[in-house]
Amino acid sequence: MVLRWMYRMFFWLAGWKIDGTIPSHIKKCVIIGAPHTSSWDFPLGMATLETLKIDIRYLYKKELHVFPLKFIFDKSGGIPIDRSVKGKWVNNIVELFNSSDELFFVIAPEATRSDATRWKSGFYHIANGANVPILMGYLDYKTKTAGFGPVLYPTGDIVMDFKEIKSFYSAKVGKNDAHFNRDAIRATSTLMTFCAPLYF
Repeated sequence: MVLRWMYRMFFWLAGWKIDGTIPSHIKKCVIIGAPHTSSWDFPLGMATLETLKIDIRYLYKKELHVFPLKFIFDKSGGIPIDRSVKGKWVNNIVELFNSSDELFFVIAPEATRSDATRWKSGFYHIANGANVPILMGYLDYKTKTAGFGPVLYPTGDIVMDFKEIKSFYSAKVGKNDAHFNRDAIRATSTLMTFCAPLYF
């Protein structure tokens, strides 16, 4: 309760606004968190979700699982992971979706606050494997707007679906926008790359 109040106060003081929410008929989905170019993305993103009273799950690197950070991450739905163990996490999250009646899982495909050369495709394979939609969440620092864009139902054609994702995010502006590489939003094959943690 205290953490939720803190996030809401932070959002209000930062002068941000919210556009949209998760459609009421969607009970399970993968939420993209982008652009991801600053440490400020995490508190702003969490403040958005807390303001909308949306409970999420997300991954974060195990190196951050120390006091007091682990209290904040764990209370807000975080799951610590070992980034050296890669392949199993996609299947684990698919299984989590399959065993849940309601689940909103946030992933930052850039996997870094610096220039990403290619988005990690794990989020797509999770959604496709669990048969759930992808919701395009965003933070636009130019307009100080946080919100949700289109809902994408994976077709299995990852190259075509990534083009639709790129079309939406190309207009969004990150805090350090020079690090938001829009050309990295692409897929050239069905090759799966690791499911990226939300926060690095």
